[in-house]
Amino acid sequence: MRYKHGFLAFPFLFLLTACHDPTADFERILTDYDFSRAVPPSTLYGPGSFVYRSKYTPSDTALRSVRLGYLCRPEYSIDRYDRKPLESASDSFALSSKLSGTFDVGVPALSKILDLNLKTNAAKSASITISDVKVFAYARDDLEIVRGLLGPVCQRIVARNIKAGNAYQIEQVLQATVNVKIAIDAGASANAKANIVKSLASFGATAAYGDAVEMKGTALFYGAKLYRLE
Repeated sequence: MRYKHGFLAFPFLFLLTACHDPTADFERILTDYDFSRAVPPSTLYGPGSFVYRSKYTPSDTALRSVRLGYLCRPEYSIDRYDRKPLESASDSFALSSKLSGTFDVGVPALSKILDLNLKTNAAKSASITISDVKVFAYARDDLEIVRGLLGPVCQRIVARNIKAGNAYQIEQVLQATVNVKIAIDAGASANAKANIVKSLASFGATAAYGDAVEMKGTALFYGAKLYRLE
């Protein structure tokens, strides 16, 4: 179910516009549903994927945000499984009610949420629309079946990372579509505009610009629930 207007998104709208640390507040919403914020959001690391945490610190057990990398290419792991992940209707509805909407945000807040390096002297304001919020998941038996389909090379890599305490399988993902419109300062150079487009495109979004930069990131993963392998 989709919500296009800001009323049901009030909790997140309030956090973005009123609080000093929008990234922490966004993470708080995700952790309420046992998700870690994916940094940066992307189309990679779907349900069933075998991943490790980049810049892994054993003492960091909160997992509020994670930078991930593949342990195994999808064609040697999850692509061997012929069942698609299920959508969780209840979680999709609940998170859609908290996150969906259209509202104005400051450029620094937008940069934190999307993990972007935007030049605030060129980008003067931004509006953001979050829609199509969905949660997809594999059951634990699905995950175990996928583990049994791994090739020998992937098995060895996963085993090594299990010993290091840094091997995970993606159990659930939070997927959403985000539209961003960034107003460009009248005095900004063409190079400054191009840098904004490049920054937005870096995480899988399509972008174009005139007097403003408009970006659409479709079906990106903003959150992940990690199942630690032992």
